[in-house]
Amino acid sequence: MSSPIRIEEWDDTDLRIPPSVPDGIRVRLRQALFQFAYSVGRWYPFITEFTFPTELVSVSVDEAKAIVIEGRRLRDLPCSIASSMTPDQVASALGNLSRRISAAITRLGGSSGVFIKLNSRSAKDVVFEEFHETLWNAMQAELHHTDLSQYMPSHSCPVPKLRELEETLAGLFIRQAQASMRVSDPGAAIDQLLRSGRIYMDLSKCLECVDHGLPFEAEIAVRAWDPTLLPSMEMRCYVRNKHLTAIAQYYDSAPLAWLTRGGPAAVTAIREALQERIRHFVEDEVAPKLPHKSFVVDVICRHPPEWEQTPLGTEEILPPARVQERVSTIRGEGPCPMRMGVVEINPFHKGAASLFAWRGPDRDILLHGFEMRLINPSPRMLTPQLWATPLAHLPAAFATRLQEWVTAQCMERCPDQFYRIVRAHRCHWAQARPQEAMPYLAPGWREPRHRSGTWWVVVGGAALVGLVSLGMVAASRVRRLL
Repeated sequence: MSSPIRIEEWDDTDLRIPPSVPDGIRVRLRQALFQFAYSVGRWYPFITEFTFPTELVSVSVDEAKAIVIEGRRLRDLPCSIASSMTPDQVASALGNLSRRISAAITRLGGSSGVFIKLNSRSAKDVVFEEFHETLWNAMQAELHHTDLSQYMPSHSCPVPKLRELEETLAGLFIRQAQASMRVSDPGAAIDQLLRSGRIYMDLSKCLECVDHGLPFEAEIAVRAWDPTLLPSMEMRCYVRNKHLTAIAQYYDSAPLAWLTRGGPAAVTAIREALQERIRHFVEDEVAPKLPHKSFVVDVICRHPPEWEQTPLGTEEILPPARVQERVSTIRGEGPCPMRMGVVEINPFHKGAASLFAWRGPDRDILLHGFEMRLINPSPRMLTPQLWATPLAHLPAAFATRLQEWVTAQCMERCPDQFYRIVRAHRCHWAQARPQEAMPYLAPGWREPRHRSGTWWVVVGGAALVGLVSLGMVAASRVRRLL
């Protein structure tokens, strides 16, 4: 793999690292300094008009150590600095930090909740690893109210629409995972920080910098929660030397309805308008205000929520008048113009890949070209290349549970049609893509028994008897010749 691309103004970071530091540690410190160059405090003051209200809470070295020590204890993991603080000192440090977080939540009017992160990264891994059952219970509550009739066989489509159902479930999972990050009290905020492996890694980098005479860079960002923000509104944009080089949808598990449905002409017009609006916003409004030359910015495109309610399938054609209305909205015109915003700024390196790769042709695009890349919906016909795959992008535990749920619903509502799809793809698809076939071809799943099976048993038995008879006749003739 290609090495991370470095920002020009940080090519001299070695000058801040003492010469006595060994080369292996120097590499880690250099990576940490590069990451800290994009911490919230380095970009938030320049673009406050475009992003969420944010309070930065200072973190002392002892408080960082307390988070690391207590977090490792809660997760029953070893900690190399556990002996540096007593349990009372850990509790006291966390209590002081909790009170400052509480004050920040109050200043932001935290009745709607807040989003907590370190100034470098968030604790989003907690939702999938530590709060697994909480998220799954929330998913089950939503699944209970999901209308499945639109995905079941109909006159226009005689088999269940598995891919479209999985795309819907993937979108539902993303919304629930995003909502799970909302906290409304300092206790929940501290709990997220303690249980996150990402926070542990970043605080460990901060503490290592201190050990080698470098500044301590850790802060906690308390950000106002926006309940109107939908996952489909977020686009990841790549900026190299103040020029936009690529755009991709932030969540890569399913197509975005408002950018993929409505007919080819509508999709083309809407995408072109969005591409130009994002380019203007990033290059003319955001980039000039930031001290960074190259960065990755997550942009909010606040489209009307009803755009998400487009009926399933790509066959619905938006009339020209509605297409023009949407294009005008995206351009910032009309009664409800699209408002643009910024979620956060990230380093311009391989950790922010999204739908692009940091090698091969994609690397050339990110450095010197331009492309807008989105996930396109597949045709309704199911083929080995276009099988239902959206759930494969989710964490494995959730993907397996959701695929089992899909199987159970289809076997309850339309077992024959569901079996028809599975049987048609058993040979060439299941063998080529076993990880996706697993929940649909599970060993415990019994196929429906058909009368035609009896017929094949009779035919096979008769053929076997005939072969035995021919063999006996041939053997008799051989004996006569001898």
